[in-house]
Amino acid sequence: MTDNVLLQQARAQRPVDEDTAACWRLIIRGVEVGWLDTDDMKEILSQANRGIDFGSEELFLESVDTLLRVRFLDEVYFCDPQEIIRLLQMVTQNSG
Repeated sequence: MTDNVLLQQARAQRPVDEDTAACWRLIIRGVEVGWLDTDDMKEILSQANRGIDFGSEELFLESVDTLLRVRFLDEVYFCDPQEIIRLLQMVTQNSG
């Protein structure tokens, strides 16, 4: 089941950087299909801060050198992990 509050908060974040925006869209899709909830987002944040990979269903966030690789099914994008961490902080601090 989709967490509509989380989805609304995630969609409200508008990354300026094209690569970060592409990665963030995949994370939002994970929320849309019910693979991510608030607890998952907090876990992603915790793990991303420590450089640890995260996976849920067919969504994966993986550290690759200095970048974060975000995969949703067959779509893959690379972005700055610090930007995704910042977005996750914005979303999780406003979530239950």
